Amino acid sequence: MLLPSLANVSERLAPIQITRRDKRRVTKYLAMLGDKPLGTAVDEISQVVDTKMNMPAGYEYKFAGVYEVMEEGMVGFAEAGIIAIILVVLTLAAILESFKQPAMILVTVPLALIGVIWALAITNTSMGIFVIMGVIMIVGIVVNNAILIMDQFNVHVAEGIPRHKAMITAACERFRPIIMITMAAVLGMLPLALGRGLGAEMRNGVGIASVGGILVSGLLTLIVMPILYDLFTRKNNKTHA
Repeated sequence: MLLPSLANVSERLAPIQITRRDKRRVTKYLAMLGDKPLGTAVDEISQVVDTKMNMPAGYEYKFAGVYEVMEEGMVGFAEAGIIAIILVVLTLAAILESFKQPAMILVTVPLALIGVIWALAITNTSMGIFVIMGVIMIVGIVVNNAILIMDQFNVHVAEGIPRHKAMITAACERFRPIIMITMAAVLGMLPLALGRGLGAEMRNGVGIASVGGILVSGLLTLIVMPILYDLFTRKNNKTHA
């Protein structure tokens, strides 16, 4: 029996393979972004699709591939950053036997973020997974400068020196060690930030974020810590007076 006698036969185009995800049929589109950052490209595409394209009912779009991996990595790094800060606080609280002093020491972390943003802006580097990795890594590094000042401050307080004078004296006495430590860390990270060659563009973000964060945090810690200590304790001093 011939097939045309049972049905109408016609030739037409059809997909070679039907791709499904979560039991739903999907169509994939690939794009080469060139020098445009991935996050910027995703925002621009989303804006065009949401404002200029009327998606039929039952249709939706989603960014997969590298962007999906980046989103998952961001969540993981955020958790790692929170855990790192908590561990630093608990460690310092156990060593210093105080929760107030670790809180002041953590002021160096926002100062490091200022340096990271400054370094990324100067080098025209976009915020990526490796940059965030560098930020998390320097959380345990930038607090060292504040620890030096706070430790010397406790020594002077134990000697009977007034607390405000003890803080200023500690910052002055630890100026040279902090500068030495900061410059050693920055110079050690420079090869990572300025490296060239195969795969270097992936490692540069870690080095740039580390150099900017450590450098700016080291310099600002010497100025900001005494000022913040004076602001936080000024009310108590007036009360005792």
